[in-house]
Amino acid sequence: MKWSALNPPNGTAAASAKLMLVGLAAMAFTGWKQFRGEASFGTYVHRIASNTWKNCIRGEQTVKRKGVVVPLEDFHSDDLSNEEKEQPLTDLMEQERSQQIRKAIEQFPEQMRHCTILRIYHQLKYREIATTLKVTVETVKTQLHLARERLTLEFSAPES
Repeated sequence: MKWSALNPPNGTAAASAKLMLVGLAAMAFTGWKQFRGEASFGTYVHRIASNTWKNCIRGEQTVKRKGVVVPLEDFHSDDLSNEEKEQPLTDLMEQERSQQIRKAIEQFPEQMRHCTILRIYHQLKYREIATTLKVTVETVKTQLHLARERLTLEFSAPES
């Protein structure tokens, strides 16, 4: 169930509170089999409420960071300046750099290569990569960090 703390349904705080209460009761009831009895029932419900609230706030924060999608239909080549139209050399250099990066990634160890390809070319999130490769999120982060270090070292070294 998804709530918005800053924009409650029906426009009132009372309606929002009622909706949250019903949702919390439903979550407590459906998760009752997982309740181990190590804490009091009040603590159990409090943790559900606390975690639900935190997830709600996190969700609102991630929405703020999302970019705006601009459809390609709105983009016209007439809008480009002459400088932007005349950059074949820059495009060629970027294409060559991309090929060099692909070749470098092919030399990575298998797990590092898979993590890097899924992150860069498929734009998966860490959690999605971890699920796909059946490893932990920390392993994915480590592999990507090491991959970045290798690429930085390889491409920042002066060419001889």
